[in-house]
Amino acid sequence: MMFRIGVLMVAFIFGVSAYLSGQADDFKKGLALFENKNYEASAEKFESILQTGQSSSELYYNLGNAYFQNKEAVKAILNYEKALKLNPRFVEAKFNLKIALEENNNEMIEVPDFFLTKIWRNIHTIASSNVWSILFLISFWTTVACFIFWLLGKVRKQKKQAFLFGLLLLVIAIFSFFLSSSQYEWETSDDSALVMVENLKLKSAPEAENKPILDLQPGTKLYFIDKIGEWYKVKLKNGQIGWLKGEHGLERI
Repeated sequence: MMFRIGVLMVAFIFGVSAYLSGQADDFKKGLALFENKNYEASAEKFESILQTGQSSSELYYNLGNAYFQNKEAVKAILNYEKALKLNPRFVEAKFNLKIALEENNNEMIEVPDFFLTKIWRNIHTIASSNVWSILFLISFWTTVACFIFWLLGKVRKQKKQAFLFGLLLLVIAIFSFFLSSSQYEWETSDDSALVMVENLKLKSAPEAENKPILDLQPGTKLYFIDKIGEWYKVKLKNGQIGWLKGEHGLERI
């Protein structure tokens, strides 16, 4: 029985390794197709990796590059946005997104975030939620060890040092916990979308008879802020607010 379990575990490990190796090979093939200027095939190869459930900022970035070179600016914008959602500090993705927006003639003046919100986002996006979680666990259990030593130790100086060090680690643990939570919400949120089609009408109220206040251009980014029935209240990057019926023509970021 144990032998069978061992065989199954080894088979599972080798299966996972082979699967990941296959994804890496497909990624290299996608890059090779891009270098050979076969942009459509390159995009298809990168898309096939996404269909397996794998994703990364580098994958979205390269997919965006393939679409941009294939003259599909809106799809390029979408994938650059997805790359930046996973890695907001991806300088190349930021630059290429700006170029794609200019190419698509829909660069919009963005209302800046509140400065404290911006500072907090810049801090929690330094690392992934997994990294912040690991830091939390390490600092938390080390804190516990320090306080146990403080309670049971016999040398007064060492007990004092353990207590002070434990307090410092406790602060780090609390801070990293909130950073992990914020980053996880950032990584998993789907409160933004990109307009993918022509003639999408933004209305001032959630009523079919209401006259449109704006025709949204493909490549326009918007944020969901409320919902009434099948109507979504959305906000554009320039601060304008309106309503859309359903999610037709939108792609969540």
